[in-house]
Amino acid sequence: MAATTVKVQIKGEETATELALDVAKVSIFIQEEMAKDTYSADTPVDLPDCVTPTNFAKVVKYCEHFVEEPMDKIKMPLKSVEMKDNVQEWYADFATEQSQPELFELITVANDLKIAGLMTLCSATVAAEMKKIPKEDLIKMFSAMGMLGGAPPGAMGAPPGLGMAGMSAAAPQAATGGKKKSGKKKK
Repeated sequence: MAATTVKVQIKGEETATELALDVAKVSIFIQEEMAKDTYSADTPVDLPDCVTPTNFAKVVKYCEHFVEEPMDKIKMPLKSVEMKDNVQEWYADFATEQSQPELFELITVANDLKIAGLMTLCSATVAAEMKKIPKEDLIKMFSAMGMLGGAPPGAMGAPPGLGMAGMSAAAPQAATGGKKKSGKKKK
């Protein structure tokens, strides 16, 4: 009889967590670990170091809902700065309930666990928040971070840390040194 659950182990935790197989398989990382010749249903899958009990609870919540109602593909560019206009309400609420540090942590965890939908959802939420910030503030924030050739954070004359409270439309310009890219392709 095939197993209906998978044990996973968070580093530093004494006991393994048991997940429903369909929930665990939302993670490509777990699927790949289970496909290895060395895998045994009796031995838990070791999760990446970035996984903590707190962020894993959020990942499991996402995966359980995903099994019940798969998330629609988020179209880029985003239609709106309101996530409810870009994805189903449950997913929009899930993402917008997270603080920015939590979103960045979930992006890292989703990347390591290979959960593309969660990574896209959290990244799109950050992008939507960035789009709400005036371009001038974004430029100041990127300059303060040393990303536009300005002084690094904490350097004399650098604006006080604006944190993530200001990223979006400047991101494409940050990659081009503040110059707008032309629509022409290089040959």
